[in-house]
Amino acid sequence: MEEITKYIIALEIPLLAVAVVTRSLALLPALITPLAALALILSTADRDVKVEVKASLRRTRFKVEDEVELSVEAKSNAPGVLLLKALDDGRFFPKGRVTKALYLGRGSAEIKVIAALPGRRKPAPASWAFYPLTLKGCLKGEVELPQIEIRPYLAKISHKLPALSPGAPRAPGLLAGPHSLEFLEVREYRPGDPYKLINWKAYARNPASLYVNEKLKEGHSVVYVILDAGSNCRPDAIGHGASLALSLAYASIKAGNSVGLFVIPSGRVYLPPTDSQAGLQLVKEALMALETEPPRRYWP
Repeated sequence: MEEITKYIIALEIPLLAVAVVTRSLALLPALITPLAALALILSTADRDVKVEVKASLRRTRFKVEDEVELSVEAKSNAPGVLLLKALDDGRFFPKGRVTKALYLGRGSAEIKVIAALPGRRKPAPASWAFYPLTLKGCLKGEVELPQIEIRPYLAKISHKLPALSPGAPRAPGLLAGPHSLEFLEVREYRPGDPYKLINWKAYARNPASLYVNEKLKEGHSVVYVILDAGSNCRPDAIGHGASLALSLAYASIKAGNSVGLFVIPSGRVYLPPTDSQAGLQLVKEALMALETEPPRRYWP
């Protein structure tokens, strides 16, 4: 500190001489600013530097693609520079810089990232380093962050049926859609029944009425959703993939089909086909427990 004081005074003397000789007011800021900084540093030189850093989230539950905003407030009893780093792990996609710098004895900043990987986990602590202007050494510390829940979103899936001509048959009930060859019953003809289902033998016996052979609707399909959560995928890509997988599972179960989930590589997650709401909840929980591994190296 004594060396710094000597250098500042050595620089001030020539500036003061020039200002007196030239009577220039433009040199006053150059004279006053270093002296004020020197006075501030000397007034805090004997203090034990103390730093207080607080970090808070406005909310802790998000969906994939939501913005996560971390507010940071810091103060110290000595002037200096505070460097802060937070939310720099694989579950978030940076929207800007995740490292912020705060100056002097008090300040605030915001770090914004995009929620990417679904799950319920506690982020790594926010780390900070404070460099006081008194050059007493660097102070380091961490701030614990609360648990954050990131859920996959449900995509809006709309399906528009093609227009039918006025004369096209419209089969209701069990006759709607493709049919199997399994016989169900014989019933009276209703407008809209396909002509190919008419029981002509029954019509020959009783021409006064038309009957149709009603057959069972084609059996429900089993949908397997395969999600690639490999190490070469970015967290935001996995998050969108998990959201699409959940949307497909929801739409399939709503349509009466069974859904199974398989996560690659290595089959880390496998759920057998199910068509119940409880099974849909299992799919959601499985997608909330995805983990990413470090990228694999294909060279020695």
